[in-house]
Amino acid sequence: MGMAEKPVIGTKTMVVSPHYLASAAGARMLEKGGNAFDAAVAISATLAVVYPHMTG
Repeated sequence: MGMAEKPVIGTKTMVVSPHYLASAAGARMLEKGGNAFDAAVAISATLAVVYPHMTG
């Protein structure tokens, strides 16, 4: 870990994906009351747009 990087500590929820927009979509789904499956679908849909060559 570099000097400028700070660790991220989650206290309620955490979403991880290979693109920040997909992570933001999943996090927003959870904020609006969705569950992990809802967040996964939102992430997958976003990845289909931002990383179409990496989704199947």
